[in-house]
Amino acid sequence: MRAISLFFCKINFLDRNRVAEIIFNDGELLNLKKITELHRVLLNQYSSNSFYLLINKKNSYCYTYKAQLRLADLSLIKAIAIVNYTKINELSTNYIMNFGKKSTIKHKSFYNRESALNWLEHISYTLPFLTL
Repeated sequence: MRAISLFFCKINFLDRNRVAEIIFNDGELLNLKKITELHRVLLNQYSSNSFYLLINKKNSYCYTYKAQLRLADLSLIKAIAIVNYTKINELSTNYIMNFGKKSTIKHKSFYNRESALNWLEHISYTLPFLTL
């Protein structure tokens, strides 16, 4: 596993099935500039190949309106697993993933990290990677 720390999050690049785990810093306000930087790092890591996201919500943070619209707006993302540790986090996740336009990215919420990773592993076998 390789990790990169940005000033607003940590990204763990997991060896199994091209998964990037994102852990945002506690108390962070995510704006469009930060989401754009996150996308830049992900694109740099995966080049033009598809990948999967694991968003680990172990910390509390919030989004601006523009950041909400852009968070999952990256065509190379094949699926997103979100680890929510509380029911409130799950409700927030469902709202954000369905906010604005309908997301075509397959996504699912979980209450533990291992279940989320297992789902992504299963999805990786059913959704073949696209190389652009």
